[in-house]
Amino acid sequence: MDSNVVGLLSPVRSYSRFSEALEEVRNARVYGGMHYRNSTRVGAALGRQVSRYMTKHFFRLPGQKDPEDKD
Repeated sequence: MDSNVVGLLSPVRSYSRFSEALEEVRNARVYGGMHYRNSTRVGAALGRQVSRYMTKHFFRLPGQKDPEDKD
């Protein structure tokens, strides 16, 4: 990822895992005073649940049925 923020000393960030980027963003929101630590944990957990739900229910092959359909 990169950023064009004025005064940023290291504008290019590298991560080997998405979770590393998520952790950095969570910390930045706490350090910036926008959230408490617990709200970033709860928000990240909710995001993972939404991602799993979307993957299971909406990203399917054409003709593949929803796993919860009761035909």
